[in-house]
Order: sequence, then C-alpha cells, then structure tokens
Amino acid sequence: MRSEEFWTFYENLRPQLAARATSFAAAFEYLDRFDRPVGIIETGCTRQAGNWTGDGGSTLLFDKYAQCHPGTVVHTVDLNPEATRVCQSLVSSRVSVHTGDSVTFLKGLADAPPAGLPGVDLLYLDSYDVNFDDVFPSAFHHMKELVAIAPLVRPDTLVMVDDSPSTFNGFVAPGGQLQLVRAPQVGGKGKFVAEYAQNVGATKIFEGYQQGWTGMRGSANATATGSTFTTALITSSEHGKFAVGVEDEFVGRSLRLTGTFGAHEVERAKQYFTPDDEVLIVGTHVGTIAIALAKRCRHATMIEANPWTYKLLQCNLLLNDITNASSYHMAASDKEEVLKFVMSRHNSGGSKRMPLIRDNAYFYDNPEVTEVPAYSLDEKLGDRDFALIFMDIEGSEYFALKGMQKILARARTLIVEFIPHHLSNVAGVTPEAFVDTIAPHFSTLFVPSLNQTVERTRFAPTLRRMFEAGQADEGIVFTK
Repeated sequence: MRSEEFWTFYENLRPQLAARATSFAAAFEYLDRFDRPVGIIETGCTRQAGNWTGDGGSTLLFDKYAQCHPGTVVHTVDLNPEATRVCQSLVSSRVSVHTGDSVTFLKGLADAPPAGLPGVDLLYLDSYDVNFDDVFPSAFHHMKELVAIAPLVRPDTLVMVDDSPSTFNGFVAPGGQLQLVRAPQVGGKGKFVAEYAQNVGATKIFEGYQQGWTGMRGSANATATGSTFTTALITSSEHGKFAVGVEDEFVGRSLRLTGTFGAHEVERAKQYFTPDDEVLIVGTHVGTIAIALAKRCRHATMIEANPWTYKLLQCNLLLNDITNASSYHMAASDKEEVLKFVMSRHNSGGSKRMPLIRDNAYFYDNPEVTEVPAYSLDEKLGDRDFALIFMDIEGSEYFALKGMQKILARARTLIVEFIPHHLSNVAGVTPEAFVDTIAPHFSTLFVPSLNQTVERTRFAPTLRRMFEAGQADEGIVFTK
C-alpha cells in the first residue's frame, strides 16, 4: 500500500537518481499494489553513502520502503566483505545484509526460506559490475541468479535488473536521418534475462536503464494449458467452484494455487446477517465472496461493473447452483451515467472507473478501457432492505454511497474497503467527504486492521489518521 512518507522521501531524491529515477518509481508503484508487507531480495548491496547517481543506492531505497511499510523484509547479499560492512552501517534493522556469492546465497534461500520472509515480491539483480564492451560475464551471472532462486519466483514477482539499457544497430542516412538496422533490444546485464523473459512470455513492466518483468515462471496462457485460446480455468475452493481468468494473478492465482480467496472476509461478514436476511454485494468480481455469502442468506443481490468478470460471475452462479441471487452488470454511482472503466488484466478485481490521477500502478499491465453503464442504487434497488452491504469497488465507493442513501438508512451493517490512494487518485475526495455519506446512518465503526472500535463522533478523525498514514483496510465495518 502507498506510504506518503516514502513517496515524499523519493520525490525529494528523484533528481539524484538520474537514469534510474523512472524505473525505480515504477518498481515501488508496483509494490504499492500489495496491501500487505512485501519481500525484497537484492544482489549487490549499496557500497557508498550518497552515490545515488552512480549506483542508485538501491539498498537504502529498499530500507526506506521497509521502514514505511511495517512487516516488509529486505535481504541483500554481496561478495565483498568491505561492501557489506559499509552497507550494514548505512541501513536499519529492516535489512538483513549477507556476505558471500550471490548464486550460492539465492540457492540457499530457495531451499530454506528464512522465517518472516513474506515471499519474493521484488528480485533486484545488481551484483556484477557491467562492462558494456563485453556484457557476457555480468549477463550470464544474473541469469544464474534467476535460476538459483526460481522456486521462490511467483507469477507476480517483479524481476528487475540494473544497468540494462536497450541497444540498437543503425546508421545515419543522407539527410541526417537515423536508419535502424536492428530494432532496440535489451543489453547490458539484463541481456540474457530479457531473452528468457521473451521466451517464457513474461510481461515487461518497465524499461529504460533498468528493466523489470513479471510472469518469469511463464505467462498464464503459456502454462495453463497447451491451447493459446484458453481464457479461463475452473478451480475448486472451500467455498465452491470458480471460473477465473488465466491472466488474473491475484484472485485467480490464489484460487489456482491455494484453492481459496477471501475466506477471512467471508468469516467476518457472515456474523452480520442470518439465513433469513438479504445481502447486497457491490463489486463481486467473479463471485468468490459473493457466492459464499449467498449460500448463507435468503437472497443476495450482486453488482459487478467489469464486463469480463461479470460473465465469469454468471458462470460461477451456475457452477455453484446458486438460485437465490440477482446479478446486475453495472457500476454503482450517484447518478445515471456512462463511465469509462479500466479493465486490469493481471488484477481484474482491481478494475475501476477511470482514475482522476492516472497513476502507473493502475495502468502498468496495459489494461483495456471500456464504457459501462452506471446508476444510483437507490433508483435501482431503493425499495429493498439489506441486513449487510458488502462493498469493494476500487475507488468508486464515495459515488456509490452518495447514490444509496435510502438503502443505507435501512441497512444494519456496511463493510467497505478503505484505500487512501483510491480516495485521492480515483475519486478525488477527502476521508471526511467519504465518511459524510455514511455517518448519518451508522453509530459504530470497527477497523479490523487496527482492532479498534469508535463511535460516530470519531469516524472522521480515525479515517483521517489512516489516510495520512497510508493505512488501508480491506473492510472497515459500520453498524447501527
């Protein structure tokens, strides 16, 4: 999740990072998409204080990111004991500094992951000094590093290589125009990693002086089946069977690899209604949570804006024999309108109305932009009584809540996602404006991530503190 403290630090430092500024920013924006602590593995540590332009000071950047994101873990390794001594003197206890051969270290890490490592979310390869006249030794070394740690590389792991600018062959034609003989290709230390990425169908997240990819275990289309026409898979979970998109590396990946998604959210939500109640789910995605709730209530009303995940929702209602549900393909808003809608490829559950601020974190995977119908839920469902409203719509919450004041007045409980960067970048509203749509109808707020309950007079101050700290919560709970 986004930390304003970190980004203030980064923006102040950005001019000194020179050629690495844009790609480092893209890497941290990618990590911000995880609403949990992350794991960062680096080969080649910072060797000199203040040498931001020369080597990027990556360990110091990762250290600051970890300090601003509690629970985040950083491991760095360098062959040179003097380098690790200097690095150790510059970083906090958030960083574990190791001395030794990077390939051996990464192999050991893969064989026995250390306690407390949440996974490898960023693998940063920079252990071998580059010689641009002979890149083979460094490029081959980084390929060996990737192979050594491969068991810990997930589809959503960002693999990043320093000193890897693209090169091309060409000549200056008469008239001074540059004519290409060979199109640009990744060179430097990332040459072989880039070739491997292309061969397995990995996704390039950014390029420049540094290169970054996800999907280094192979693209979903390449590994799911032998057919390039596959668009969805059926998985089994404790809450039912679900068709999920093969490119989905969040909900889909969790279902494919663990057989579950959102179980703790279901457990929390089910305590707020009985089998005789009606439930409203706004933002169902493919139905992993919605269908689990439908199995426990008299009737479930489901709202989903993304046209692709809405089709998968229809499949999943059939797969699970759900007959007590009504589903609507539309966006929830404060008025009838047509919205431009960003359909994320790798996180279809993160699809959203067109953000006011087009942060790279929302567009890194080249999403399709479509149009979807939007309505006030009071106009569509205003005569219905819902014991529970469960809402997860990626920044549209403010507009949806404005358009369902009659429904909120009669509901017993509202569970709604609270993501500070969605308020700022997507909706463009303050936490006070957000809570003003809710406070008239509920008397108590419970914040699970803080394990804190507050009365109505403390709604706005509590959410303001969370907003300023960049503290997100997947479901804050309002009750009468």
